[in-house]
Amino acid sequence: ENHWAKEYVEDVVKLGFMDGYSDGTFRPNEKVNRLEALTMACKLMRYQGDDLKAARVEKNDFVNGFTMLSEGEKDILSYGIVKGIVNEKFVSDNYFKDGIVTDAEKLEVSIYIARAMGLEEEAKKRGSVLLYKDAELIPIEARPYVDLLIQKGVLNSAGDSEGKFNPRQTVTRATTAKMLSVANAGIDPKGTDVVEPVENPTLLKDNEFLGSIVAKAGDFIIVESVEKKDSYKIVKDTIVTVDGEKA
Repeated sequence: ENHWAKEYVEDVVKLGFMDGYSDGTFRPNEKVNRLEALTMACKLMRYQGDDLKAARVEKNDFVNGFTMLSEGEKDILSYGIVKGIVNEKFVSDNYFKDGIVTDAEKLEVSIYIARAMGLEEEAKKRGSVLLYKDAELIPIEARPYVDLLIQKGVLNSAGDSEGKFNPRQTVTRATTAKMLSVANAGIDPKGTDVVEPVENPTLLKDNEFLGSIVAKAGDFIIVESVEKKDSYKIVKDTIVTVDGEKA
C-alpha cells in the first residue's frame, strides 16, 4: 500500500502490461528476466493475435530451437525479433543459461522500451551527451536511446544516489512498471511518439543558437535545442541571454 511504485503498478496491471502472481502478490522487488522484459515491451506496441501468428511463421525455425519455451513464449519472441526489439544473435548469445532465461539488465530494458515507443530511427540520427558518472560504461551506439528516454521522463537524468546509470544492473518489477507506465503516457493511440510543437521559432545569426541549459560539467554547459543536445565551452566573450536580458 505504501510502496513508491504503487501508482505505476496499478497502471500497468490495468493496461495488461504486467500481471500479479497466483497468490495475489505483485512482488515489486522480484527481478525481471529477459523474456519477461521483451514481452512487456511488445505489449507496449499493442500487438494483435494476427501479428503474433505472422511473426511466428517468419521466425518459426529459429524459435523452435528453444525447446524450454512454451508456444506462447515462442510467439512473443518471434514478434520481438520481427519488430526489431531484439535480434537473433543477442537472443542466442544472452537469453539462456543452462536452459533458464537470464535476468534482464537496465540498459537492455531501456533499449527495448525506446524501440517499442518508435524511437529507433530518431536514435540512429542523433548523438548524445550523458552526465552519469559511469556514462563511459554505456556503449556509444546505445547512448541516444538513453538520452531519448531521459527526455521522455522514462529514465532519471540524475541516476542513482551516486549519480550512476548502472547499465548492467538487473531490473526489478517495480522499476519496470514505472518505465512502462511513463513510456505508455508518451505514446499516442496510433503508436506514434508524441512530439510537442515548437512555438515561434527564433531566427538566429550564424554565431548564435537558442536552447535550454540543462546541466553544467566543468567548463562546459550542456544545451538542449529543438534539433539536438550538445556541450559548449564558455569562453570570455560568450554572451548568455535569458528572455532578452544578459545573464
